[in-house]
Amino acid sequence: LARLDLDPLSEEASQAMVEDLLGGPIAARSAKRFWQLTGGNPLYLQQLVRDQVAADRIRKAAGFWIWDGGVAVSQSMSDLVGSQLDRLSPELARVVDMLSQCEPLEAEVLADLVGREQLEAADHQHLVTVERTGGTLMARLAHPLFGELRRAAVGELHLSAVRGELARRLSADPDRDPQATVRRALLVLESDQVSDAELFIDAARHTMRLLDLDLADRFAEAAAALGSVEAFELQAINRFLAGEGAKAEELLRELAERGGGDRHRWATIRAANLIWM
Repeated sequence: LARLDLDPLSEEASQAMVEDLLGGPIAARSAKRFWQLTGGNPLYLQQLVRDQVAADRIRKAAGFWIWDGGVAVSQSMSDLVGSQLDRLSPELARVVDMLSQCEPLEAEVLADLVGREQLEAADHQHLVTVERTGGTLMARLAHPLFGELRRAAVGELHLSAVRGELARRLSADPDRDPQATVRRALLVLESDQVSDAELFIDAARHTMRLLDLDLADRFAEAAAALGSVEAFELQAINRFLAGEGAKAEELLRELAERGGGDRHRWATIRAANLIWM
């Protein structure tokens, strides 16, 4: 029989297939997630949808299917994608684990963490791809599901330590942009690394500007737990912007009742919040 190689599905075709499998429309962000994780491979796409439905990771709201939780990986999916991962040496598994927590990553940074020889071996075995972007070699996993399979196979203590190593290495160089600051802060927040209130404050500011208010609140809450007064103020503004009137009122009332030159400002914001509650 003649062999017929099929191209991966486009993002639009992938969404159409997911909606056909689910029997209804899916939110655009969730559809994009399915496409990115499977690379448009129809076989992987079908199995991934089935896994999320079976594990109740996907829900229906306002007539749309939404997938905003973790990734459920069944044995069937592991058999489809993970046979290559099952035979990895600890050194090569470490390469995959690093990228599963932070990708793309500069190849030079990854080589510092895992060793250049291991990075080259992972590239040779098609576990990772290394491409030049703007003059810099960037490494990423050869398939998005490699990271999900490794995350499902190892424990949180191990991944926490991996994120800590990444955060420590990244902190050795200045952050190139706000996105790099947010990435490093998130690694610290979810690792065994010693917490850094100033880093969390910077990350909260950046994520608020991007209107990622849930993540901004996580950073502000972490900084507030470390005793940062500024974090308390950021939490109040963030909850006001998020429309969480009752939570914002608790914080704004305390700020407005404090003395100091900012009292009038906080009273004004509190009044605006009470109007919209």
